[in-house]
Amino acid sequence: MELILTDTTQLKRVSEPVNLDSTYLDDVRTLVESMPSGALGLSAPQIGDFHRFFVARLSKGTFVFINPTIEYSEGKHTSTESCLSLPGIIRNIMRYTQVVLNAKIFKYIGSELISQTQKEMTCIYKDACIVQHEYDHLDGVLITDHSESEPDTKILDKYRKRRSKIEASRQARKLSPLQFPKKKSSKNEKKSHNKLKKLKKLQRKEEKREKIRVEIQERYKANKKGLFDD
Repeated sequence: MELILTDTTQLKRVSEPVNLDSTYLDDVRTLVESMPSGALGLSAPQIGDFHRFFVARLSKGTFVFINPTIEYSEGKHTSTESCLSLPGIIRNIMRYTQVVLNAKIFKYIGSELISQTQKEMTCIYKDACIVQHEYDHLDGVLITDHSESEPDTKILDKYRKRRSKIEASRQARKLSPLQFPKKKSSKNEKKSHNKLKKLKKLQRKEEKREKIRVEIQERYKANKKGLFDD
């Protein structure tokens, strides 16, 4: 596994086309094996091999592009990116939403490089950003060479609305940041509560009936003694 370059002077070099002789696949395997776990891509210049090929972990799998050319489509969006060669740096830059790569393409499955019959691959959104980032390295372009843009306004608006709802809810309940609403009653607690309400209701009805019975008995006794005679 090769070390990843962080020397920006070297990374500014423009890479040369790959000579497709019998040994170039060894260089490709070295690049793939040098890509850290969790990384989305790595270009040959980042390990000190200044030739035009890179590996990218895309939605359809991990692919190697050799001697690529790129066609950009209309339409851009903001992409938040970091770089293995520029640790600690994050940039919001504009990327094309769709690109078409023309290259000799290999798919990396397990530990095998499988040659692909197609020479073109269309990439959109996140995949497009990944391949543009790696393609830039072949021309000696880093994310710090791009003008920094504002984050996507739609994402910011969505975030602000969410924060507003949280704050409004907090104000309505008069909660401090460290307070939480009371836990909602469980189904069993609700059932017990409803059962208790029914028992109390039946008890009140029975008490009312008993009161009526007592009044009738008292009236009967009083009537028998002549207390209600004219």
